[in-house]
Amino acid sequence: MPNIGEELASLDFSNLIGGPLNAVVDAQAKAAITTADFIKTVGFDQDNKVINVDFKYSKNTPNPDDPDSPIRGDFTLTVPFLTMVPIPYIRVDKAEIEFNAKITSTTYSKTASEFNVNANVSASYKTFFAKAKLSVSTAYKRSTESGNEVDRQYSMRVLIQASNADLPAGTERILSILENTIEERPSATTP
Repeated sequence: MPNIGEELASLDFSNLIGGPLNAVVDAQAKAAITTADFIKTVGFDQDNKVINVDFKYSKNTPNPDDPDSPIRGDFTLTVPFLTMVPIPYIRVDKAEIEFNAKITSTTYSKTASEFNVNANVSASYKTFFAKAKLSVSTAYKRSTESGNEVDRQYSMRVLIQASNADLPAGTERILSILENTIEERPSATTP
């Protein structure tokens, strides 16, 4: 008969539990690298200079000579591109690992016996003596069957919950500096 304690002890729990935990740590590291690559690719050019986007538009500005007649002027707004897009920064909030093992052991034994008796009796009578004839046959059969059955069922459920994380202080500082470089200036006029 199998020992269920030995069955459970033979399971590699360090891989069963540690494997998904290592996967979560690896995913978190890859997410951080992806964020850094995104910032470098989207925010800076090959010379590590900030990529800016220029917006050209027209708007009315006050006329110092006649306050009732504003002057229409063309302007350019320069904005660092990185301040306009969401930076993908996620973190794993929660990881649940659920492992179930069900081991059922069954021992069975089956015995069957069969016993048959056949008798054949015949008698005859003669004058000088009596004569009888008896014929008997017997049969005995016994069969035994026994064994063990073990049913193993394993299941694992891994639940990962991720969300957008607050930007690290360094990234927030970079974005704050870049926001301070946003500049509106009159466009150069062409004659």
